[in-house]
Amino acid sequence: MPDMQHVPHGAHHIANDAHGQNFYAIDRQFQDLMRLYMEPGLRAEMTPHFDRLGALAGGRLDELAMVADKHPPVLQARDRFGRDEDWIDYHPAYREMEKIAFEEFGMHAMSHRAGVLGMKTAAHPLVKYGITYLFVQGEFGLMCPVSVSDTSNFIIKRYGSDALKKLLLDRLLSQDPATMLKGTQFMTEKAGGSDVGAIETEAEHIGVGADGVERWKLYGQKWFCSHADADVAVMLA
Repeated sequence: MPDMQHVPHGAHHIANDAHGQNFYAIDRQFQDLMRLYMEPGLRAEMTPHFDRLGALAGGRLDELAMVADKHPPVLQARDRFGRDEDWIDYHPAYREMEKIAFEEFGMHAMSHRAGVLGMKTAAHPLVKYGITYLFVQGEFGLMCPVSVSDTSNFIIKRYGSDALKKLLLDRLLSQDPATMLKGTQFMTEKAGGSDVGAIETEAEHIGVGADGVERWKLYGQKWFCSHADADVAVMLA
């Protein structure tokens, strides 16, 4: 039989709190993987950004995440006159995390265009997922809005009409809060849950607007709508 007196307790394997450290600088394995798989010139270009985000993930981003977790978003269904308005109030800590993700690092846009973090082309997948890997160690929940914005861009680029792309894409890929639109996807329904092939929502084509964009009327009920107050929603029907 094993000597249970000398077997470490499970709690001994819990990592120490790393708050205040640079999550890039202390992660030798991540650095080694980048040396192995990332082209040297690109690695030299991205290392300052990895280092900057590593410091944020272990510091300011971690602090903001802890505050935001204690002050979750609040749905305001009506205004003070009782009118249905339906808006969401966010704590300033959450808004600051959004600025880091969307405005500073352009995580929603880097796969689609040049210019994010000074890159001359759209980001290589290693860049995108390296940035994501570091960011989520400080704040994981915000990756849902970032990811649905990012993937909505892919859908519109691949399947949207030229008029729809002209109307939306530049703003969906913007890092400027004055022009930026954020995207989301409403797929899930109570009837099918995660089986989106069982959806019941129907779309009726009702014409084309003056801007050249097709108009549709939707009949059905969506459920579990991630990033519920985004500006642009891609919906399955």
